[in-house]
Amino acid sequence: MSEFIQRRARLLASMEPNSIAIIGAAKEKTRSRDTEYAFRQDSDFFYLTGFNEPDAVLVLAPDLAEPCTLFCRAKDKMAEIWSGRRLGPEQAQIQLGFNHADSLDGLEDKLLALINGHPTLYFAQGNDSQFDDLIWQCINTLRNGPKRGFKAP
Repeated sequence: MSEFIQRRARLLASMEPNSIAIIGAAKEKTRSRDTEYAFRQDSDFFYLTGFNEPDAVLVLAPDLAEPCTLFCRAKDKMAEIWSGRRLGPEQAQIQLGFNHADSLDGLEDKLLALINGHPTLYFAQGNDSQFDDLIWQCINTLRNGPKRGFKAP
């Protein structure tokens, strides 16, 4: 675990002051109807987190009180019967050493609040069009809302 914490710390130290990085995890891919391909986590995401579940998001911001935040799927007993156990936000925070972990519920609003006011945003485009769309939607909302106190990167 400390290896991943050290990697996040090195990345945070190399980032510009008052910047933010958002890294998305891999998603499950359907092969046919109800059969998925074997899941493989995004290499960059796993390198920084050690978290091997789909649909998660890592946010790194050196200027925040909680510089390392993980958003992941919440515990759900019924879903876990079909797709396997989930770590959940509480255990992810404890076991993987994040400053904060939260569920994916309301992710767009949470990202808006985190991105707002940071002049520099790091994120890799082109790996996942849905994730790209989410980030661009947040940026456009921030660009169109200076009267509401929004400031886009």
